[in-house]
Amino acid sequence: MNKSKKPIIAVFGGTGRQGGSVTRYLRAHGGFRVRVITRNPSNAQGIADEVVYGNLTKPETLDTALKGADGVFLVTNYWAKATIEDWAQTPSKEWSDPVDEFAQGKATVEAAKRAGVKHFVWSTLPDTKQISSGAFNIPFWTGKAKLDDVVSNAGFDHYSFVEPPFYYQNFLKEMLPVPQEDGTKAWNLPMQPELKVMHMADIEQIGAIVLGAFLNPSKVGQGQHMSLCGGIYSWSDVVEIFKAQGHKVVFNQVPDETFDGLFPGAKNVRDSLNYMEGHTYFGPDADQKIDLAKTVATEPLTSLEDWVRKNISS
Repeated sequence: MNKSKKPIIAVFGGTGRQGGSVTRYLRAHGGFRVRVITRNPSNAQGIADEVVYGNLTKPETLDTALKGADGVFLVTNYWAKATIEDWAQTPSKEWSDPVDEFAQGKATVEAAKRAGVKHFVWSTLPDTKQISSGAFNIPFWTGKAKLDDVVSNAGFDHYSFVEPPFYYQNFLKEMLPVPQEDGTKAWNLPMQPELKVMHMADIEQIGAIVLGAFLNPSKVGQGQHMSLCGGIYSWSDVVEIFKAQGHKVVFNQVPDETFDGLFPGAKNVRDSLNYMEGHTYFGPDADQKIDLAKTVATEPLTSLEDWVRKNISS
């Protein structure tokens, strides 16, 4: 343990959604000294007790950034070199990986070990290729899952895995319904509307679970996976929730072959939706991972109903 009064938790991605949430929850708790590691420290002053330079694409910067840290929260960004729009425009069957998340994660794990970190928390996702027996290989999920074994075998005293969900925040941008001629707005997607397969949550609450992990290393620090989930929904559920708040929305199930021709890369989008249809977002052990997350979360998790009411005006 670090000799200072409070354990130091080093947070990657502290200026983003996940790392930002973790930073806020850790600071609000008050029992930790929070160190944000960022490529642009001058743009992040004041968000943590310490803000230091570190760059996941430059492994040589990580030893200094992690010196003296007791815990680490790591999240990598598949889209750091590309936007989701770039991904949708990629017509190849196998998507190229804009960021080598495995290399970044492995370098961070190694640096954390050299620094004497005691508890390593990694933001991961289910291995869609393994779960689907090779039917679906979604790189920005499977790529993260590849690092799980590296973290597990590194020899940390404690290590935990947290899985982010389908963000409610997607409804503010990436999953906006499309205006129709009749005045409604529609989601036009190749999914069965009645299937409850989408695990969703407010990503701003992921910090409640990560804080809970650092507070309960004996309970969730032996490689347990915890999934952030405010509820599991179908598209029919989503429509009814939005309608209840005064929104004129509908869902149209689009045939696979029709959707594939809507824009370059549509097949890539469909793969992720079809994977969820067959296996749910979090996979076959979802309930166990969700229940464990709730046992350590430091606050109740927000439902989609409450989030829409608060965040999307009619």
